[in-house]
Amino acid sequence: MELAIRIKERHPDISIIFLTGYRKYAVDAFALHASGYLLKPVSMEQLQNEVDYALRGRAEKKEAAHVTVETFGKFNIFVDGKVVDFSRSKAKEVLAYLVDRQGKFQTRSMIFYALWEGDARYDRPMQKYLDVILSSLRDTLKAYGIEDIIERSKGQIRVVPEKLSCDLYRFFDGDIQAVDAYHGEYMSTYSWANMTEAYMSHHISGVGGIL
Repeated sequence: MELAIRIKERHPDISIIFLTGYRKYAVDAFALHASGYLLKPVSMEQLQNEVDYALRGRAEKKEAAHVTVETFGKFNIFVDGKVVDFSRSKAKEVLAYLVDRQGKFQTRSMIFYALWEGDARYDRPMQKYLDVILSSLRDTLKAYGIEDIIERSKGQIRVVPEKLSCDLYRFFDGDIQAVDAYHGEYMSTYSWANMTEAYMSHHISGVGGIL
């Protein structure tokens, strides 16, 4: 168990399967996010199923890494290691805000009031302008072949967390490397990100929970 802890500290994404005759350590094993806990005697079929499950999970993570998002410091998104270039800075900010909302659906008005923070009225001209921004975002993502990271439903929009490898999401998952990589700056370009930044600082100090 101690070895598993040390391995996880160095390689948080590694898959570990326990094969043992001791039932009492199962809770401790799964607290470490073990991929499996098999009790002896074990058939070849049982072992193969557990290995297949662990490998399938790693394959899904590898596929998600096709799109990488950085939020510590400034916000950037990469496709296969190449930074995505946005024709409109507000389109990039909309995507940043959706990433910050961690998969929760947002209405157009919610996006508007977050990004403009009371500096403008959400009237007809601004609604049309926001539609232009959202259209630009869609076109950019489509040009890079990653339009599926955004989901729309009943006039609302969200980012699909499962499609991204994001330092923010790993941070709240307790990934040691992500926690160590955070140095107090989160999407520093955007003032609306201050709330999440403060929450992350509380999370590190043990005051906060999960959003």
